Amino acid sequence: MPAPPTVRKWAAQRVEEEDGAPSFSAEYARAREFGYDAMAERLLDFGLKDYVGPDGYVDNGEIQRLRLLSDNRRWLLSKLLPRKYGDKVTQEITGQDGSALITRIELVAVDPRPREQIEHDDGTGDGSASSPRKKR
Repeated sequence: MPAPPTVRKWAAQRVEEEDGAPSFSAEYARAREFGYDAMAERLLDFGLKDYVGPDGYVDNGEIQRLRLLSDNRRWLLSKLLPRKYGDKVTQEITGQDGSALITRIELVAVDPRPREQIEHDDGTGDGSASSPRKKR
């Protein structure tokens, strides 16, 4: 068997086969999906076990361990194959009374504000801002 890094390198190369056969990367992706499906099927086996020990008591430690394994695998499957195993989130946007949402964009002309005139006092005493300031 080749080493795992070698197999990942082969899977990264998307070379099409000459005879029309699927490429290695396509077969690898298909095999990974089958593996994820097998992982999901094994999750169902967790609920079929008998949790009563030989002394007649329920083994709570085993239940907690299997719950943790189950939650971790469900989370992983939801990230690896979100369309198949992820949470379904839907969002519906409607208008008033459940009717279709109507969006209207309207351009409104606005009169510009009049430019305010500001008088500057530059210290010359004549009120003009353009006269040079005299040194004393």
